[in-house]
Amino acid sequence: MLHSAPVIPETPVRLACIGDSITYGDRIEGREMNSYPSKLQGILGKDALVMNFGVNGCTLLKKGDLPYWEDKTMQLIWDFNPHIAVLMLGTNDAKARNWKYHDEFYGDYIAFIRYLKGIPARPLIWACFPVPAFGPMYDILPEVIRDQEIPLIRKASRAEQIKNINLYRALSGYPDLFPDLVHPNAAGAQRIAVKVYSAVRKYFKGSVQGNQRSFPSR
Repeated sequence: MLHSAPVIPETPVRLACIGDSITYGDRIEGREMNSYPSKLQGILGKDALVMNFGVNGCTLLKKGDLPYWEDKTMQLIWDFNPHIAVLMLGTNDAKARNWKYHDEFYGDYIAFIRYLKGIPARPLIWACFPVPAFGPMYDILPEVIRDQEIPLIRKASRAEQIKNINLYRALSGYPDLFPDLVHPNAAGAQRIAVKVYSAVRKYFKGSVQGNQRSFPSR
């Protein structure tokens, strides 16, 4: 069963947004205020402490050209000790020079989930399907995200009994929100934040389901 043992955390609830440049807010004017983690903080308010752990250009693949695994941010996430972790990686893995290691994507995804599970706070984890790429920019192959990565992320999530947030579907009809075909603008970041909020809102006092604030864990 998903998240079966009740745990009540302190306030504010610590929420880690883990990802690449799309999480970081690269190419968004005023990213400090307009990245999706910043917008999510604005929605959740004082009951939450949302931290942006986006790393530009990083990959989920350990053999990728810029593995998230080798960045100091991995330790920063652990030190933050989140109650909730929202994981959105895969866009940079869809470059041909990285996807040649596609046979290792599933195993590396499982390993990342298990790293997050090992954090002392035993966070609730949501794995996001990457947002769509609307063209082959920066060597990113849109069909890899759609046809290969998403099924593997879904499979890994089921194996590890965590939930998904389908950001691919949420953004797929909005190419106008992607000025360079890959990175969402501030309006796209807002749409991501709202979709993530819809997944996590019941764990916050200010939500419609705020009386259900206990944090179930595995």
